Amino acid sequence: MSNIRQDPGVRRDHLAEVIPLWRSARPDGQLASGLEKLARDIGATLAELVATATAHHLEVPMAVQFAAIMLNEPAAGPQGTLDWPATAGTLATSSRAGDDEVRRRSFFTAAGGLALSAMLGRPSDAIAAPTDQPVPVGDEAAILTSITGQYRRLEATTPAGWLLDSALAHLRFTTSLADHAASPDLQARLAAAASEAGGFAGWLAVDLGDHAAARRHYHEAVDYARRSGLALLEAYMLGSMSLWVAGLGNGNEAVTLIHKAHAALPPPGRVLPTANVWVALIEATAHASRQDANAALAALGRAEAVAAQAQQRHEPVWPWVYAIDEAKVASYRGGCLTKLKRPKQALPALSQALAAAEPATKQRALLLCDLATCHVFDGEPEEAARQAAVAFGIGGQCGSAKVVQQVRVVRTQVAAIGHRRALAYLDERLLAGMLTVS
Repeated sequence: MSNIRQDPGVRRDHLAEVIPLWRSARPDGQLASGLEKLARDIGATLAELVATATAHHLEVPMAVQFAAIMLNEPAAGPQGTLDWPATAGTLATSSRAGDDEVRRRSFFTAAGGLALSAMLGRPSDAIAAPTDQPVPVGDEAAILTSITGQYRRLEATTPAGWLLDSALAHLRFTTSLADHAASPDLQARLAAAASEAGGFAGWLAVDLGDHAAARRHYHEAVDYARRSGLALLEAYMLGSMSLWVAGLGNGNEAVTLIHKAHAALPPPGRVLPTANVWVALIEATAHASRQDANAALAALGRAEAVAAQAQQRHEPVWPWVYAIDEAKVASYRGGCLTKLKRPKQALPALSQALAAAEPATKQRALLLCDLATCHVFDGEPEEAARQAAVAFGIGGQCGSAKVVQQVRVVRTQVAAIGHRRALAYLDERLLAGMLTVS
């Protein structure tokens, strides 16, 4: 049954009754807000594409106007005429047989495909135009990067499975453009966009527990980063790989990868403090994953020293989409100290990170798992069970296999110390959570 309220404010546009995303009665208002923002951003991109196509006498793809209906935005062709496809209404009650979750999944699949297929009026002209009369187009590399960025922001609260199809379609489209670009400059810029798209696909694969796909996508991301000529991007992708394998307990490989990331960084003086701080944090995590406390603490110290010396505004710097601020540093410190089994030192850092963490996000759930592990180490299994149960609830809401796996690790730790009451409490919560999964 649909969870959408009937509302007198609902619009009817031609063939479909279009329901605004914010009308959802479900408690996941943050997701609805994120979807609305993505819809607005894609809508703005589509409007720009129509204007560009009109200026250069290119055909406006039907996909643009179809997407416009989906996003509740009218789209005009070059002559200002409206052409409403008969198949409109992905977010409309023409698909009322499914609930609002199905509708959201449809949005991700359709919006991703349409935004990409509508990127250019005639893609072949943009990639390999006639040598005497090249067809100018907008900055497609920037558009592709923007789309990836919006997906990356939504990922914090969105099940990876909902995003995967769109992310893979986006990756295929971006790599195709990069592989067939007409000039070295365009090829390099599109390679950077392809690298970021590949890294995001790898991140989703990690969240889904598909580590073979994660390795494939991360290698692809590193390869395209090298082709882009952007040393910072290559270092970022190598660091992301290191963080992933450290989480699997592959400490030696994690250290090897972060050393490669260090080597890929631009020369000293040309590296943003954000990059130095982040690479040092990943290095600390890599060393902690193989129980090298001295190396891990040294790397943490370097990260904190650079962050304190920089005294810069904590704003995201591409290819990062979130700030590397005090709370982020605290989350890495807490995670490293948890791996090193130092709960007394880890707990204050984790508390600082949690105080700044957004509610009901995957990152918050992972912090709670570290917190639960520290309580096990500190002889407080009942508190560990309580925190793990909260993390499991968030992980289920966000559809994160990674979070669920971390909760299982905590359960194993609680079971190992033989505290029956704590284990029974956690098992009851886990069972209740699994029974409520639709």
